[in-house]
Amino acid sequence: MKLNPKDYSEELKIWMINSVMSEKIKIVLVGRQGSGKTSLCSRYVYGYHLEKESTVGIAFFHKMVTLNDRRLSLNIWDTAGSERYNTFTKTYLRGAHFCLVCFDMNAIGLQGIDLLEDIKRYIDMCLQQSEQTEIILVATKFEDDSLKDQYKEIDDFSSNHGHKLVYTSSLTGKGIDDLFTYISSKCLLFPPPIKLQQTINLTSTKSDSSCCF
Repeated sequence: MKLNPKDYSEELKIWMINSVMSEKIKIVLVGRQGSGKTSLCSRYVYGYHLEKESTVGIAFFHKMVTLNDRRLSLNIWDTAGSERYNTFTKTYLRGAHFCLVCFDMNAIGLQGIDLLEDIKRYIDMCLQQSEQTEIILVATKFEDDSLKDQYKEIDDFSSNHGHKLVYTSSLTGKGIDDLFTYISSKCLLFPPPIKLQQTINLTSTKSDSSCCF
């Protein structure tokens, strides 16, 4: 049975246009279990803070952004923080445009946790799978401004190695829009995709035997 474009729902038309006409940007979040990766994604995509159990395997989030007449499809992969999923995580890191290394601001000084070594380990993991990926350090759960002074070592590390450092809070929304605005702006430096030689006409009712949705 052949469908006529006039029978498509508006939602389906929008999805089809977005799928074909947008630039797909792969963003992968890594970090310890409980570092707030899922809550960060939820705050950005849905606009609210999400409290949930630790991610099992992988979670996917998506948001469309239009910037300077370029449509960006931000495909956000939230990886599990448990070490038993590391092999799984490495698979999703391949081909990533951006790797967000997330760490909990409140973990500083906790016994058995060396945040800087954690950050270095995740950076190495990201670069081993995708050398061209841009690393962004994301401090999460940043509700107390006084904590920032305790992170001078990480601040110096990010500056010395050319990694952007962003302080965020999924609870208040602080820094999250800035983080993804930065990512979207960097995407404008990518070469624009080749323009489609043919466009999809979703309004025509004329029968065309070569059409196949």
